[in-house]
Parts: sequence; C-alpha cells; structure tokens
Amino acid sequence: MSNDSLSRIEIAHHTGLSPSTLTTLISELLEENILIETGRETFTGGRRRKELTINPDHGVIVIVEVGRQGSSIHFFDMLLQKCEEKKLVSGGASGNRLLSAITTSVSSFIDREDNSRNISGVGLLFQEDMQDEEINVMFSTSLSTDVISLKDALHSQFHVPVLEEYSIAYSIVEALAAESICSDEKNRAHISIAGDVLASVYVDGKVLPMKNGETINLTDIAYDFDKDLPSVVPGLAQRVASLIALLCSMFSLEEVLLSGNKIHSSGFIRTVDDSLDVMMPDRPPIRHIKLPHVESIDLFTEKIRKASFLGIT
Repeated sequence: MSNDSLSRIEIAHHTGLSPSTLTTLISELLEENILIETGRETFTGGRRRKELTINPDHGVIVIVEVGRQGSSIHFFDMLLQKCEEKKLVSGGASGNRLLSAITTSVSSFIDREDNSRNISGVGLLFQEDMQDEEINVMFSTSLSTDVISLKDALHSQFHVPVLEEYSIAYSIVEALAAESICSDEKNRAHISIAGDVLASVYVDGKVLPMKNGETINLTDIAYDFDKDLPSVVPGLAQRVASLIALLCSMFSLEEVLLSGNKIHSSGFIRTVDDSLDVMMPDRPPIRHIKLPHVESIDLFTEKIRKASFLGIT
C-alpha cells in the first residue's frame, strides 16, 4: 500500500495472508490509527466494506538534504505528500549548527496548533559533494561529551529511525533500470566519479547493503587527498583502475559501470582500460552509463516510511 486505498481482498492478494490473519492485523492497525477507512466502498462476500489507506496524520517524515552549498529540510505526511520545505542553512555547516537548525525546524513544525503529529522517521540525504564524516556532532550529556555522527545525534534527539543515503544512489538505480541492467542477474559494480567517488556492488542483480546505505564513499582513497589539484585526472584514472581491481578480487564481477562528469575528461576511460590491462588482463569489460535526474527525495521518503513502520534504525 502506497498512496492509494485498497480493499481487503486486494490487500490479501498482495500479502498472501489468510483472511483470519489479515482481519486481525487490519483490526490492530485500525486501532493504532495507522490505517483508516476511506469513503470508497467495495463488496466482498456480499458485504459492503470500506477501502483502507495509510493514515496521513499518523506521523511526519523528515528529510534533510545536506550539501556543501546549503542544506534544506522537507516534511511529509505518511501518504508521502509534502507538507512543507524550507532552507535550513546556507553554505557548509558544522554538525552542531545543522543539528540545532534541524531541531528548531522540527519543533516549530510539530508545535503548531493545527499539527498534533509526531516525527516517525528522519532521513539524511547527502549530495555528491558531501561526506557524512564532515558533519560530526559534539554531543553532551549529563555524564560525558562525545563526538558522534549527525545520524546518531538525531536518533538520540528524536528516538525514531534515522537513515542516511547519497542522492546519487537513486540516480544509479534509475539508470540501471532504464537500461534493463540487473534484470539478467549478473554481478556488477558501479563507480560514480563526480564530486565524490561512490561505489555500489550488485550480486545476482541485487545491490549489496553498505554501512551507510547502498553506496560506499571511496573519495579519500581515489583522490589521495588531492582532489583540488588540476593534475589529478591521470592519477585518478589509475586509482579508479586500482579500485576496480580491488573490487574484482572481492567479487566475481562480470561488468563494471562508470558514471559521472570526471569520466568525460580526455583519455580517462582509455587510461582506466590500459591500467587494468596491466593489473589484470583477464578482467570484466568496462563501460560508462549516463545517470538521469530523479526525484531522490521522493524515493528516499518512501524508504524512511517503511523503516518507521518496521522500527529500523
């Protein structure tokens, strides 16, 4: 069930649950106000029943876009309809400044007279030019002061699931789907080389979960801390080749996909190919794909809602 209402028969078809189990679960969800009955009605077994949908007022999903040029906050109801969005801070911000801005915005949203909903989940959506390690928080309690991640600080503040992801991860998924990649269940790696260097691995067509979502940030390794130097491109191509060789040593890859603006630099792909020929002659083919623009916030919001229902942190 996403944004549409469903009859009990449709829910049974989608879930495969027995009528008795489904009746019990629906009764519990109605009692907890997670589901509500709509005005539409269907006939099942000669009985008239109202269709069901997720209660939009059951909670609020908060998405924070974090970028080097600024950060913004978005509020959604449980039907994934946007309630409000606003700029949090301009330019880069420290973890503590961002935490303070998020807390103030959430409190302001929740404390309004016409809004009695509680926060159900929080998502941190990092743009390509950001790394989660850049926004750690100096978090103090009555007993100690520690440096923790913004994710952990928000979880301590709101006591709800907090997930992290890079916006480019959703562009990758859409690009693979557009080219019918992964439908053949091959093993592949994808490396995006733009502001940051992000990698994801697909085994039997399914993405492997990483520590902070579906991608791993390899920027420090790929750029060797010199990513602002004009001469970095030849060295970057060779380091990307080394990363590919490393991934091939860990996984039985049948193809490696490259994307991002850096791969269009003169001779980049050829340098990667030549370097790999030396490192591992028996290697998988390398090709580049174009990443489309996708509404990553909308996709991430649905993931946060699922986590809030399952209690995933």
